[in-house]
Amino acid sequence: MAKFAESIARFSKVLQSRFEVIRETASDSDVKGHLNEKIVAKFLQDTVPNWFVSTNSQLLDAFDRMSDETDVAICNQYQAFCQPEGGILIIDGVDLVVQVKAILDDTELDRAFSNCLTVKNLKRSFRVGETVFAPQSMPTDWYVYTPYIVLAFSSKLKGETLHQRLREKSDPVELPNQPDALFVLDRGLSFINCRDGRGTDWKQKDELCKGWIKMESGESTLFEFIRFMNQNVSYVLRQRPPLSLYFPSKVDYPITSLVPEEAE
Repeated sequence: MAKFAESIARFSKVLQSRFEVIRETASDSDVKGHLNEKIVAKFLQDTVPNWFVSTNSQLLDAFDRMSDETDVAICNQYQAFCQPEGGILIIDGVDLVVQVKAILDDTELDRAFSNCLTVKNLKRSFRVGETVFAPQSMPTDWYVYTPYIVLAFSSKLKGETLHQRLREKSDPVELPNQPDALFVLDRGLSFINCRDGRGTDWKQKDELCKGWIKMESGESTLFEFIRFMNQNVSYVLRQRPPLSLYFPSKVDYPITSLVPEEAE
């Protein structure tokens, strides 16, 4: 595995360099507002499989529930409304959500948990015969929830403090409604939510990890961010476009039918 580990280390540096180039390019542009979201969206568009990447959008499910504004949504081929910015997206056309924080502190962490809840309250819908590809240990009733990841450029909170805050803020929240991961670039930290041991494959001494785990990932933090999205996000193979699930089953329009007169 030595050669594989070396290739991963090299690729992590490539990712970091690519990300820095995008940041510098964006900083020199005339784009105003939501700059950090645009930087992350551009990076993900170039790095993670997607149909398109949307920023500052709200998500809607087939039960007419809507989320607060999300920073970055990775959309799949079933997304009906291809709006790259500030639009309404159906949750069944979104693979995952990334919330971006320029500077993470306790207040911003509260906001991330609150925003996460509005996304997790939405439920993806499935028809009989459709296939979900998910982590092997994930309970089937968790398939309806959309993964939610927080990416912070920097943090005022040190690693141990942030780890403790994640535990405290997660305690009163039901397991599926909690954020799935948090990555802090300047401190080189990766936090993964293993919940009750189901849904992820992180192990320590051959036992599944539970709760929030902290990894000092250093320069590989961006790589861990990408790896998480490839290994811990469920994907759906659908038989029909999911937008049909959003239409009412019947309408109350006046209907006129022209029936030919019966022959005498």
